[in-house]
Amino acid sequence: MKKLDCTQTKLCLHDHFGLHKIAEFPDQSGRIRLYSEYDPEDEDLPDSVDEDLEADQKQCVDCGQWIHEDAEICPACGAFQVAASTRPAPWVVVVAVLLLIGMVAKLLLNLMSVNKM
Repeated sequence: MKKLDCTQTKLCLHDHFGLHKIAEFPDQSGRIRLYSEYDPEDEDLPDSVDEDLEADQKQCVDCGQWIHEDAEICPACGAFQVAASTRPAPWVVVVAVLLLIGMVAKLLLNLMSVNKM
């Protein structure tokens, strides 16, 4: 496999896959800045660009680094980005079962007391 020379490109695509920790990007003035220098609050960027950058990013679940929203692996720490669980918390299930048992017991007690009359 041919190895790419990332120093000859303005944006290193290897950074997306975590193979290259430092990527470069041009700012508005054309100066090449390190990815680590990127600041989403940068006043040099027009508001529309700033909003686009924030809309396409999320924080890593492990290290908190801002990454692309579609990234499955954080390029900074290598952690897999797992989706939030859609299952209810275990205590919610326990409370629901206890309430259901209580309602059935109350119904049975009412039926038994009606039959005795």
